[in-house]
Amino acid sequence: MPHLRPPDLPVEPGLALTQQIGYAFQHVPTVLRCAGFHVRILLPPREHGPAHVHVYRAGGAVTIDLPDGELPLRIRGVSGMRDADIMVTARLVEDHVEFLHEQWKAIHG
Repeated sequence: MPHLRPPDLPVEPGLALTQQIGYAFQHVPTVLRCAGFHVRILLPPREHGPAHVHVYRAGGAVTIDLPDGELPLRIRGVSGMRDADIMVTARLVEDHVEFLHEQWKAIHG
């Protein structure tokens, strides 16, 4: 089996497998920042379609599927974010949907 990480880096107990093989959250690109919200697109191989973004603010997170012409914008998941902030994330994604699709395609092909 090939090495999934450089051999000089020890595997740390309690870290997710993605972190153990070098996929650390701090390396995930933030593609848009606005009013304290950070819009990120997670990297392959962890991520998958359909095209979506993760929006973070003050410890909360929302996952939003990008509309594609057939399907509308859809809030897929919410964790620790106030209702008012969830609505702001939806508007933020709607306002930048073309740019976010371009970023998704640049990262995921």
